[in-house]
Amino acid sequence: MSMSGTEATTPIVEPTRQVPGDQIPLPAAVLGYGGLTPFVLSALGIWLLPVSIATFVVSAQIFYAAIIIGFLGAVHWGWAIMKDFDAPTTSWEPYAWGVTPAILAWVIVVLSAWPTSTAPGDTMLALDQTVSLMMALLLLTLLIDLKHSRTPDAGAPPRWPAWFRRLRWHLTIGAVASLAISLIRILSYDAP
Repeated sequence: MSMSGTEATTPIVEPTRQVPGDQIPLPAAVLGYGGLTPFVLSALGIWLLPVSIATFVVSAQIFYAAIIIGFLGAVHWGWAIMKDFDAPTTSWEPYAWGVTPAILAWVIVVLSAWPTSTAPGDTMLALDQTVSLMMALLLLTLLIDLKHSRTPDAGAPPRWPAWFRRLRWHLTIGAVASLAISLIRILSYDAP
């Protein structure tokens, strides 16, 4: 590179390459599928580690599920603010759903830690109930996203690109399956 300023410079960041509407963009695929790692490792850990450590691992899996669920709701808030810079949507639906999953996940986490007595582990929600509720909440967020990934009757365009629907299916199946593997192990313990 010359200091004279007469030579063309190569951009530091390459221009974004467009992909067909149904092809999952590489960054979304790598980061999305990579985001399954904590779910999968936790599901393996609960089977391979001693019960005392496995309980911590499944708790970490539950916390991660709550974070992911919050993110899944936030996508709707992001859509609402990006929809049209000049005329943002005034509909309550995307904003309300944008925070609802995070609030529901937070309530589940709080109830799973809320002590009901002085006995250790005696909480409002047992571990198996907490995992089951997180699975249900992940599936609920998927249903809401699928609802918005098809063209409504009113002729409005779908909220999400075609690839997002497929990616959401894959990631939700991976997360729910990992939680289900943990749930099976929790239910196999002799004591909670």
